[in-house]
Amino acid sequence: MDPLYLIDGTLYFFRAYFGVPDLFVDRKGRSINGVYGYLQFLLRLLVERKARYAAVAFDESLTTSFRNDFYPRYKANRAPADTNIKFQIGVCQKLTKQLGVLEVSHPRFEADDLIATMAGRARRPVVLVSRDKDLRQLLKASVTLIDPASDALWDVPTFERAYGFSPGLFADYQALVGDSVDNIPGVPGIGPKTATDLIRNFGKLEHLYRRVDEWPANGLGPKACERLATHKADAFTMRRLTRLHRRAEVRYPSSALKVRPLEIAEMRRVLVPHALEQRLQKLLESYGG
Repeated sequence: MDPLYLIDGTLYFFRAYFGVPDLFVDRKGRSINGVYGYLQFLLRLLVERKARYAAVAFDESLTTSFRNDFYPRYKANRAPADTNIKFQIGVCQKLTKQLGVLEVSHPRFEADDLIATMAGRARRPVVLVSRDKDLRQLLKASVTLIDPASDALWDVPTFERAYGFSPGLFADYQALVGDSVDNIPGVPGIGPKTATDLIRNFGKLEHLYRRVDEWPANGLGPKACERLATHKADAFTMRRLTRLHRRAEVRYPSSALKVRPLEIAEMRRVLVPHALEQRLQKLLESYGG
C-alpha cells in the first residue's frame, strides 16, 4: 500500500526560516524566506517520494496547549513568535491546502499530537516526516520516522539498538531525563545513562515505583534513590508532558488524505501573490506532472 506521509510543518518551516537567507519578499514587500524554503521542502518531498497520501501538521500556539493547563511552565523558555513569523506560517498553511495537501492545526493540541492521532487512525503504512525525537514513541512495525534533510531513518530495530527498550517506553524515559527544549526538567540528577538503565530494567514508571526495594541492586546509589523517591509525583507529571495525545480533536474525511495536485497554471496562479511562481517553476512542473 502507498504510505501516508505525516509531515511536521512547523519544524520544517522554522528550519527554512532560519536557514534560507532573508532575500525573498512577496509583492507587498513582506519577507517570505521561510515560505520559500518550506515550499521547496514540501514539493521536493512529495515529488521524490511520489507521495499519494499526505498531511501537514502545524503548531498553532505556544501557550494554549492542554499541557499548559497542568504545567504552566511548559515551553515558557521560548520567545513568542513575531509578526512576520506568524504571517509566514499562515501563508504556509494556506498554500499547503491550495496545493492539494491536507493541513491540520489546533489551538489545544500540538503538531506532534495531531500526527500521533492521525497515525493511529491510518489504515496504511505511515511515514512520519520530522526530526523531532518526541515522535519516536510512535514507532512500530507500520510506522517509521524519516528526516529527509539529514537522511535519518528510525524504525523499531533502529530505536531498540539505540536505547535498548521499546519505543512505547520513550515517554517514560523522557520523563526521567527531561527536555530542556520544551522546558521539561525531568528528575534532578537522573541523566540519560541512568534513565536508560532504569527503563531497561523496570519498564514504565508504574513498574519502577512499585519495585523501590530493587533500586540499589540495579546500581542506583543512595542519592539517586532519594531523588527518584522525592520526585515521584514530578516524574508522572513529566510523563504527561512527554507522552503524545493520540485522540486529539482533529476531524477530516479519509479522502482528504489523498494528495490532489492542481494543474500547473493553477499552481502558478496561487503562488503569484507571493512572487514564488518563477522560483518554484521546476518543482511545480514535477509536482503537477
